[in-house]
Amino acid sequence: RVAPDGSGFTTLTSAGDARAPLVSPDGKTLYYTADLATSPKATRMSITPGSTSETISSQWFNAQAVSPDGTQLLGHAWDQSQQRGFLALMDVRDGSVRAVPGAAIRGTFMPDGSLLVVERTQGKEQAVIRPHRGGEARPLGPATIDTIPAVAVSREGRIALVRSQSVTDVV
Repeated sequence: RVAPDGSGFTTLTSAGDARAPLVSPDGKTLYYTADLATSPKATRMSITPGSTSETISSQWFNAQAVSPDGTQLLGHAWDQSQQRGFLALMDVRDGSVRAVPGAAIRGTFMPDGSLLVVERTQGKEQAVIRPHRGGEARPLGPATIDTIPAVAVSREGRIALVRSQSVTDVV
C-alpha cells in the first residue's frame, strides 16, 4: 500500500505469489490472484495493514477486473473436465463462477456494470458490449482478422481498443 503522495509504503501480502492487484470501488478491499500450488485463486483482504487474506473460491481463477459495484470479478477460469479456459464472472460474496456468454476471450467492465469483451469466432475477433442485466449484445464494428489484445474503458464510458496484426511464415 502506498499513499497518493508516494509515502507510507506498506506490504499487505506476505505468503506466496500475489499478483494482478485490484482495489474495490470503495477502496476498502484488495483483490488479487494468489498462485497457490500452481493453481491461481481469487483472494481478498482488507486494505488495513495487518489484515489476513481469504481465498474467495477454490476454483482456478485469475482475476483481471472488479465490477463498478464491487460484487463481481472478471477473469479467466479453468474447466478441468473440458481441459479449457474461459472468461468468467465470479461473485465475490459466495465465490460462484459463471462463464461470460458468447465466445469471449478477454474484457473489462463498463461504468454501468456491462461488459466490454473481445469475442473470437472462426479466427476473427470483435469487440462487443454485453449488457449488465441481459439483453442483446452490441458489436462495436465488424469482426476482423486483427487481434484485439487489450481493451480499456474510462469512468465516463469512453472505450479504447488495441488492434494488431501478426505475420508468420512457414520456412
